[in-house]
Amino acid sequence: MLTRKRAAEANQPPQATTLDDVPAIIKKKANIASARYLCTTCDTEKTAKSFPDYNPSADCHHLINTCKSCLKEWVGVRIESAEFAKGPDGDSFGVKCPECPATMRPVNVQAAVTKTVFAKFSKAHRHFIGEVTPGWRWCLAPGCNAGQVHKKQAAAATKPKRKTKGKKDAEDPESSQPDICTCQKCGAQACVSCDRPYHNGEDCQTYQRRTKDRMDEEEMSHGAQEHEALNNFVKETLRLHSPVPPDARGDEAEEFDPSRWNSIRPTFEYLPFNAEPCICPFMPKRSRDFDDGQC
Repeated sequence: MLTRKRAAEANQPPQATTLDDVPAIIKKKANIASARYLCTTCDTEKTAKSFPDYNPSADCHHLINTCKSCLKEWVGVRIESAEFAKGPDGDSFGVKCPECPATMRPVNVQAAVTKTVFAKFSKAHRHFIGEVTPGWRWCLAPGCNAGQVHKKQAAAATKPKRKTKGKKDAEDPESSQPDICTCQKCGAQACVSCDRPYHNGEDCQTYQRRTKDRMDEEEMSHGAQEHEALNNFVKETLRLHSPVPPDARGDEAEEFDPSRWNSIRPTFEYLPFNAEPCICPFMPKRSRDFDDGQC
């Protein structure tokens, strides 16, 4: 059994000095290609192609002893269970190496897992950045995933006022400016005070009240549509399963009566095997036994 070497040493081809050394070198290359190494995670001997060409993290100083499949499984389980690791400085975020305390950075995690799993890791990474970075804000525009450190801009300089006796100085409306964060990537503006898209010419309370009323109206309209669709479905079901033929009822629309459903809904009896033949409603009138699998 061989010990896994570093990729740079394992993949380095032997050099030929004379023509007599060529057959020996070809044989040595074949031995290297057929060599098998032990994965310390799954305890299985595998070829060199089953191992990555790099350590899980740049901070790792050990040999490559974990195969690609085990590394992918390790990182995927840590992401699904939200078991993340932080670097010694507290600013780095990632997944712990399966062989040492080093932390796999986002670029290492992306190389080890699929796009779907890495998307979950990116979401957690974004949340971590927002928590540890003072003044950090994410763009609120749909489709923009940019973020930046926001600092409130200083208020614009106002003109000097003349002091008058017996009168209080009038407040200048331009002396206080709204706290607006402008995305450096897409240019979208957001109101920092209420954490909503910027509402020019409208204070935060009025904007929140207006948007809340609109969302309530949309929710009520959606609920009414669902109720109407359910009512139509029940009416159609009653019409199809009613014992009265449709021609005898006429074209008059009937209101839904829940009490009618109790009188026409099918009732099933649970009988033991090898019991007396049963007759199920709304089915052809013939005897059926549970043992033959027809009922």
